[in-house]
Amino acid sequence: MKSTNRLLIALVVLLSGLVALPQVQLTAGVVSWQRFANGYEDQITVTRARCDPSDGELEVRALTSAGGNATLTVYNTDTNAFIGTLTYVGGNEHRGDFVTLPCPRVITVRSTQGGSATVLVWDDSGPPITVTPSASPVPTVTPTGTPVPPSPYRLHLPIVSR
Repeated sequence: MKSTNRLLIALVVLLSGLVALPQVQLTAGVVSWQRFANGYEDQITVTRARCDPSDGELEVRALTSAGGNATLTVYNTDTNAFIGTLTYVGGNEHRGDFVTLPCPRVITVRSTQGGSATVLVWDDSGPPITVTPSASPVPTVTPTGTPVPPSPYRLHLPIVSR
């Protein structure tokens, strides 16, 4: 009798769990960690930001962790003016060629998945320098001694010997 009671209790617990299963929606699909991480955002890496000052042709290349799921747009960081949308070319790469005069000094590439990257625009080839926002603007002076208005971006320049 004792064994029968234990078996009956185990059967009731099992059946009550099966009845509750649709209520908790455990069988609703594959569990993805992004669904539970509200802070997930796309990682953007700008691999090229080049502008020819003579004709204003801006060339932008960027990599994204979201691949083709993200749409990347380019903005002039100084004026927040929209420049254009990058085209997805496969893998994690997006590319765009735009005409903008004058050439922007700093651009921001934003993703529809929440990420962004801000870089300096070069007039020659090579990887762009990443710009990070700063709480305190740092005034600078041009080589001719003309003061440049403070920018809300602090530059982290690598030491490069040429």
